[in-house]
Amino acid sequence: MPAASRALARIAPAGTVRLPATCATDILRACFDTKGVGERPKGKYLHIRVEGAPSDEALDSEKREMLWKDSIRYAGLKDGDTSLANWQ
Repeated sequence: MPAASRALARIAPAGTVRLPATCATDILRACFDTKGVGERPKGKYLHIRVEGAPSDEALDSEKREMLWKDSIRYAGLKDGDTSLANWQ
């Protein structure tokens, strides 16, 4: 499967198959590219170094809150596990 994934990613770089390095590039850009993405990016959709519009589902505040709370529960975060303020 890894060889097929690499081949598909080369044929259609903006397709549904993305390599970990490509995803990591977008994550690092969101973290450190303060000029291109902004100082504190919110609601950004990055796909292969191109900023796009998030889906309607991603803009739904109730679904975002559910995702946040469920993620905390799935990760088993407790007080002292994160340096984030007001994370609960």
